Amino acid sequence: MLIKGSSWTTGIHNDDKARYGELVTTGDEKMVEGKMMLQYKASTTDLTIEELLELRGILGRGRAPWVEVLALEQMDKIIGQRQDPLWIAEQEKKTQERKDKQAATEARLLAQGSAKLGGEGDLWRERKDRIDAWWARLKEREQAETWQAVLAANRMSARQIGSTTVMGGEFTVRNKFARTDKARSRKIRLDRSADGIVTRLTPTNFYNPDNGKSRKDELGLHDLSATLLDGTKDPLTIQGQLKPYKDSVVVFMPVPTEEDAQIFNAITHLVEPDEKALGIMRSSFTRLKFAQGSDMHTTLMDVSLSAADPPKIRYGVTGRAQRAKNEEEMMADETDLAARRTNALEHNVILGAGAVQKVNEIVMAYRSHASALFPLFAKWDGKRFNVLARTTWRPTGAYLTDDGEWHAK
Repeated sequence: MLIKGSSWTTGIHNDDKARYGELVTTGDEKMVEGKMMLQYKASTTDLTIEELLELRGILGRGRAPWVEVLALEQMDKIIGQRQDPLWIAEQEKKTQERKDKQAATEARLLAQGSAKLGGEGDLWRERKDRIDAWWARLKEREQAETWQAVLAANRMSARQIGSTTVMGGEFTVRNKFARTDKARSRKIRLDRSADGIVTRLTPTNFYNPDNGKSRKDELGLHDLSATLLDGTKDPLTIQGQLKPYKDSVVVFMPVPTEEDAQIFNAITHLVEPDEKALGIMRSSFTRLKFAQGSDMHTTLMDVSLSAADPPKIRYGVTGRAQRAKNEEEMMADETDLAARRTNALEHNVILGAGAVQKVNEIVMAYRSHASALFPLFAKWDGKRFNVLARTTWRPTGAYLTDDGEWHAK
């Protein structure tokens, strides 16, 4: 049952409004037009039975027409179902089955990546030659990337950068594990601009091999959301796969092949890693962190465990999930978050039948790319995407059609 936040808020008594807000908000904040806005739960599924009973009492004291009799009757049916021992047992079984399936997926992808890397052993030094050879091949393939080949392989990401909203600055983010404790909130810098994408292409901004330091927090170079384009759609339309933002610059960037993503995942799991070599790879490998076949409704969060720890800012570790078409969205649990991680290693699962909403969401780590073409910046003029120069942001003369055809200048 959907939570009708604004409508119900109008109908409930003033004395109940504070507690009502506590029940129906998530504790997360999301940036909307440059401001951090409190987020609301989507459905009564996100409430415990105790919270649901309390909400029913608040709404029962409310006023029509904002709180409808039919809504109360529907809520009574939901409460009855959720108090049924058989229903409770069935839900517990489904939850465990989801956990087991996810664990099997993680094991499968790790094994696949290890096999594709080649060699034997769990230690970095036992696979060093294989790692070096894979990394060299990866950069050679990046250098040869073309627009058409990447799009056809379902590896093209698209991020829209608004021209009228705030694209950078300082913001306050909450701690994932203490969302209501404002003392645990952190002030961070975030650069979401087109120039910020270019700044992310410099590896030493993330890892300086001379001293091991990073400028990520200082410069606000956190992970960003984007959309993964389905190049096999018929008819193919790029605009039809993007959110309807007006007057925005689109940055197109290849994501790795599933094989390369899985190999890198296996490398990061090796024991006694070469920290310097791994740091160089992390700072120079554009990749997916999370992927979901629906809008994540996520935001930046601090995931540090204690107030004494330095900030640890992550994007994509909260929000909602829609697990199948025609199902309600719900708050993402730990299994949903784990699925976002493995989806990033086999990104095609969020396309086709896995696309449960019109637009999917991915979380990108924008890093250096060996191609001279990517990242590719373009602006829609109502008929085509005009390619922009990275330094001047002026049209180069090259353009892309909405059906994915590349036209050189």
